[in-house]
Amino acid sequence: MYVLDGGALLHRLPWSLGMQFSDICNAYKQYVLMRYGKSVVIVFDGYLDGPSIKDATHVRRNGGKGTPSVLLSVNMKLTIKKDEFL
Repeated sequence: MYVLDGGALLHRLPWSLGMQFSDICNAYKQYVLMRYGKSVVIVFDGYLDGPSIKDATHVRRNGGKGTPSVLLSVNMKLTIKKDEFL
């Protein structure tokens, strides 16, 4: 069994403008299956509402701006660079 850091996994594959999010998800699925097989757990550490020890890092990385909420569907196409989305 493998346990993967989901945040690190997001940086493993390139995304191209115009790709549908379903294609991006399928690329990650194929990547994980090829490298690790089916015995995999992918963990994304979430943040609770309220202060977090990572707040200062998020503000620094975003140039002091707040972060927008993003709603997407599998058929939507990527219209910004991967780094901007993440």
